[in-house]
Order: sequence, then structure tokens, then C-alpha cells
Amino acid sequence: PECRWDENAIEVLTEEGVKIGYVPRYLNQEIGAQMDLRIVKAVVSNIKPSASVYEKVSVHCWSES
Repeated sequence: PECRWDENAIEVLTEEGVKIGYVPRYLNQEIGAQMDLRIVKAVVSNIKPSASVYEKVSVHCWSES
């Protein structure tokens, strides 16, 4: 994705393709490497509308290697 703050940004999208946020920067390298190998799966595990902007959506990721 085009993100001017982080060239390794990983978007989080709904099944309909609506962007709901980004993976935290400190996880980009690990998850990005798994995505390149096409072995990572992810689902939204929790949504907290009243939480801070960085904690509204929780995503559970796992590797299928």
C-alpha cells in the first residue's frame, strides 16, 4: 500500500476491501515475510469502538507453514 509514513505498512481490510487500519509497525517485518511466502492467515478477533485509535481493532494472525 501507499503509506507515506512507513514503506513496509500492512493494511488491514474487511472482506469487502474496506481499510480499517494497519498492522503495528513493530510487526511489519515478521508478518510481511510470512505474507511474501503466503503462509500467514488473519482474522479480526475484537473491535472496541471506545478504545484509543491504536487499540480499536485486534487482529489474530497465525502461520500455516
